[in-house]
Amino acid sequence: MKIKKILATTLAMAVTVSPFNGNYVKEVKADSLSDRLYFDRDFESELGLDNSAYIDYLRKFDKDDSGYLDLDEQASIKEISIVDETDGHGNITMSAGTVCELKNIEKFVNLEKLHISHCNVPNMDLAKCNNLKEVYIQKYIGSFSINASNMANLETFVLGDIMGKEYTQITSVDFSNDSKLKSVMLMKNTDLEKVDFTGCSALDAAYIMFESKMTSLDVSDCIKLRYLDIRRNITINKIYAPSTFSEKNLAHKWEEGKAGNNVALVSGFYYDLPCTVYFGKPGNEATSKKFTGDPAKINTNNGSSNSSNTTQVKVFAYKNNYYRVISGKAVEFTSTVNKKVKSIVIPATVKYNGKTYKVTKVSDNSGTFYDNVKKITFGKNIATIGKNSFHCPKLTKIIFKGKAVKKIKKKAILDVKKKVKVKAPKKVRKKYIKLLKKSGLKKVK
Repeated sequence: MKIKKILATTLAMAVTVSPFNGNYVKEVKADSLSDRLYFDRDFESELGLDNSAYIDYLRKFDKDDSGYLDLDEQASIKEISIVDETDGHGNITMSAGTVCELKNIEKFVNLEKLHISHCNVPNMDLAKCNNLKEVYIQKYIGSFSINASNMANLETFVLGDIMGKEYTQITSVDFSNDSKLKSVMLMKNTDLEKVDFTGCSALDAAYIMFESKMTSLDVSDCIKLRYLDIRRNITINKIYAPSTFSEKNLAHKWEEGKAGNNVALVSGFYYDLPCTVYFGKPGNEATSKKFTGDPAKINTNNGSSNSSNTTQVKVFAYKNNYYRVISGKAVEFTSTVNKKVKSIVIPATVKYNGKTYKVTKVSDNSGTFYDNVKKITFGKNIATIGKNSFHCPKLTKIIFKGKAVKKIKKKAILDVKKKVKVKAPKKVRKKYIKLLKKSGLKKVK
């Protein structure tokens, strides 16, 4: 194979004479020398850092062991996955090493997925990776910026050690003009000062959580945005939402109210109080509609605070949890007061203003991260467990006190690492296990 490759290159550099009719016949051109990417030259870190994790991964595409990648081999790279190997409990059994530079990554014209466990690339530039659709980077070392702008096909971007305790120091991320971008998750980035969503008209959900340095966030171009979670970013005091949005005409979509001691939600936007939501672009504050205050005071009918026919949203704390009144006789659980608890207990009933309510539901989209929770107990009146409610990597036990559960929505309980033991009344235990598995929690017994 190596000889064939050399011959092909030699023929490409020469014009041969055909003895037939004395005509000149130009051979089909193969790769030129400039098209080749050599492992000992074109992928090495220019900063002198150890980039062997990247180089060793790319060597698998050098099918003839020539020491370089030709055009066909470059085109065959559709996914780069330099990730740690783990056991069934999430413990690392083999480290993938640290990627220090993604040199010449733009030459892989068919690359669609980029997955990296450990990254130390200074000022990462992915803007020329036009076919890239998914980016997952778990741990980013160093204080750098990321350019992911003008990417025609980028749909998903995840950065940060979601389950671990490590924080990254990314300073800025540019997603401008990524017209197909749908989902962004930037977690535990303590030095993050700016995220650019200009022109991201298809963005559906964005999670930018845990102690950034941002003071404002502009999502005014994100006209399809349904879910924004920027909790635990206490420095953010301004959000710029699309001008077509309004706390009045979207207030009926409000689901939770206060999700913690100072967390609020307006039409899918979770943020820390105090904060002002402007419905318009930065610079137009004087003329933009705005909402300042606690959305728990928004009415759930049409959002008009002057209507005598609307019912006030009531969110209250009872013992260790927050609840919301959903009817004259029932409430739903929204979150715990303390996010560091090791056990969550949802009782059968609670009291509010001297009245007893049944707890019949767990709210949708609380999206709360319970890093220490090992056990969840659902009271006997729970009938519905909402989607995206519990992120519990250490969960090992679920207890159902009653037989009322009818529905467990998709991804109700997420990120579980270990097998979960289910305890329930004998007649409904198999049914509940089936509902849990259908919701996405596969590791149950």
